[in-house]
Amino acid sequence: MKRWNRGKPGARPAKHQRGFAALALGAVFGIVAAFPSAAEESGTDCLAAATAAGSASYDKLVIIIDDLGHNLHSGRKALALPGKITYAVIPFTPHGKKLARTADAVGKEVMVHAPMATQDGAPLGVGGLTADLSREEFRTLLLAAIEEFPQARGINNHMGSDLTERRRQMAWTMQELRWRDLYFVDSRTSENTVAATVAAEFRVPNLSRQVFLDNDPDRAAIDERFEELLAKVRERGMAVGIGHPYPETIDYLREALPQLEAQGIRLAFVSEAIDAQAQIAARRLQRNNLHEHPETDSEQLADGCGQTEDRVADSSVRMHTTGS
Repeated sequence: MKRWNRGKPGARPAKHQRGFAALALGAVFGIVAAFPSAAEESGTDCLAAATAAGSASYDKLVIIIDDLGHNLHSGRKALALPGKITYAVIPFTPHGKKLARTADAVGKEVMVHAPMATQDGAPLGVGGLTADLSREEFRTLLLAAIEEFPQARGINNHMGSDLTERRRQMAWTMQELRWRDLYFVDSRTSENTVAATVAAEFRVPNLSRQVFLDNDPDRAAIDERFEELLAKVRERGMAVGIGHPYPETIDYLREALPQLEAQGIRLAFVSEAIDAQAQIAARRLQRNNLHEHPETDSEQLADGCGQTEDRVADSSVRMHTTGS
């Protein structure tokens, strides 16, 4: 993914400028989504809708594997999982850079797994973000973590039950992500998290975790949590699950993931799930405008242009507004 100089926030490319105009849709739908395509902006959205309709018949499952970087062997086994898995790599770890490069090389998606302060004061390691840092200290550490992985498309919180409850620090985080065209995934390590809410306020594309797969790394427990995640996918049209590079988790997913498509479910990277929400929001807004202005040519939205996305869009609104 081509990026501009992260150290100069003002140097935004044309694509980025278009994107922020499109993100205003979030204020209408209660979500923040990624940038729409050029086709949508030029008014040829019907073709994009027809293309999306084929994939819209499949529900979307986002799987994130957290905590890569400390162990090279377990990291490599995790990267061998089939399909569109997103990997969250801890910065400043012995094998983080190597695993991020490998993930990118084999077509996976990479996130920065940023260590954030916990309520019980658990050690964060190098570069941990805490509430006692000054604004400049916080920014320096966050940017150093982002620069560690140039392949990264976004970040999520590593631990963070304390920091994700703090609006000030979340605002500092989202301000930097907005300038750098990066998304945020709220791991929801606290029921009182404000991370997704603040991300929306800053127009930062974001998702929230629905299920942790392996808080109990027993295979039977993982299976129960995975079935819970699939139930949420079927209900909402999309859901996000987070696992870890435990042997039990990787072995389970290696067997389970190839069976998804037969169940009408497809894996999606975080960025793809966010893009899908942006396209859905754009089409729904266009349809609403046509209802208000019937003199506009309504044929461009007929038969396949905007009918298949309603359930996914409605579930996406719930995902971002409730954080459940």
